[in-house]
Amino acid sequence: MVASLCPTIGHAQDQLATFPDDWYGDWEGQVTTYAMGGRKLYDLKMELHVSPTDSAHRIKWTIVYDTGEKRDERGYEMVAQDTAYTYFILDEKNSIFLDSYRSRNYLLSRFSVNQTLLMTSYYHAGDHIRCEIFTGRMDEKNVSGDTLDPSIGVTEVASYPMSSVQRALLYRK
Repeated sequence: MVASLCPTIGHAQDQLATFPDDWYGDWEGQVTTYAMGGRKLYDLKMELHVSPTDSAHRIKWTIVYDTGEKRDERGYEMVAQDTAYTYFILDEKNSIFLDSYRSRNYLLSRFSVNQTLLMTSYYHAGDHIRCEIFTGRMDEKNVSGDTLDPSIGVTEVASYPMSSVQRALLYRK
């Protein structure tokens, strides 16, 4: 059931995780991808390995997707851009660099690949990390607003369709 993969956010019992120390470790679980409307597309095993490097501002961030037949290991590094560890560059080690932001127990990133907009969210909640990735096309936007009398000041707004969501609960090994 989808609800079981989405614990309620913001409960008082969710302690503020110390970043990066509380995130360090090897995490694993099942990731499920759903189409909008809730139809399950597929499941596979996911791992997240977070570990220190010899540099205080660099963190190893390795994501593994395992179908049972193929293991796709993605060795990245999070490079802190400030001393508060709130803004990072995710270095994919292949000339791709993604902005990532930490707000309390969340680590968030938004980027596009081939006209697909992705929003990633990692949420540390005690014994688990919840990972969600939302996707949707950028070239199929719906535009509204800015059609009334200009003196009213309604700004044009674009909304984008969603196509899928990937959800995982990862537990420390």
